[in-house]
Amino acid sequence: MTTVAAVLVVAEHPDSSLVAIQPSTGHILAIANNAGYNDFALTAAVAPGSTRKIISAAALISHGVVTANTPVACPAVYTVQGISYHNDKGESEPASTSFVPCAHCAT
Repeated sequence: MTTVAAVLVVAEHPDSSLVAIQPSTGHILAIANNAGYNDFALTAAVAPGSTRKIISAAALISHGVVTANTPVACPAVYTVQGISYHNDKGESEPASTSFVPCAHCAT
């Protein structure tokens, strides 16, 4: 069921791929790529920052700081207690909703 859900989610977002991992074990639950991206999910050399975003989002939601519909900005640099965290290649995004609605996410 996880693989079917992953394929359906990726199908809704052009130019995307997905790897679902069980954090407690590291086991890969599903891998999905859009047409034209072949093995991008497994072979792309991309920064692992998105993993931290999921962990941060889950913590903020579970503590009631934000909801899944709260717009959140993604600045090029974010400083916490004097330590600066930089986005890959200095990328930034304006405030937007962190979680894109997905008709198949509950599958």
